[in-house]
Amino acid sequence: YNVVANNTCESNAMCGIQVIQGNHNIVANNVCRNNSQAQPGLLPGILIQASEDIIVTGNLCTDERESPAKEQAHGIAETGASNHNIITGNNCRGNAKTGIVTVGADTVEANNVE
Repeated sequence: YNVVANNTCESNAMCGIQVIQGNHNIVANNVCRNNSQAQPGLLPGILIQASEDIIVTGNLCTDERESPAKEQAHGIAETGASNHNIITGNNCRGNAKTGIVTVGADTVEANNVE
C-alpha cells in the first residue's frame, strides 16, 4: 500500500521506478526519462515485476535522446507473474522499443499514448 507520485527519475543506470513483488501500490504522475543507461535497450522507465493490483497512471515515460542512442527500452513494462494491474492515462512515446508491455491476462491497459 505505497504511493509513488510526483517524482522525476532521470538518467538512472537501471529503471526509473521499480515495483517488485508488491501489491496494492499506486504509481502516479511521475516523469521517467532516459533511464537504463547501464543496460541500454533492456529496462523500462517503470518496471512492474511479479506484482498485482498496481495502479499506474498519469506518468510520462520517454527517452528523449536521438536514435540510435535511446536506451530506455519501454515506458512501462509488466513482467513475470504480474497480473490484475491497471495501466491507464500514461504517455510512453519515444522509447527504444515499445511504449507499454503487459503479461497479465487480467491486467487492464487503456487510454495510454504510445
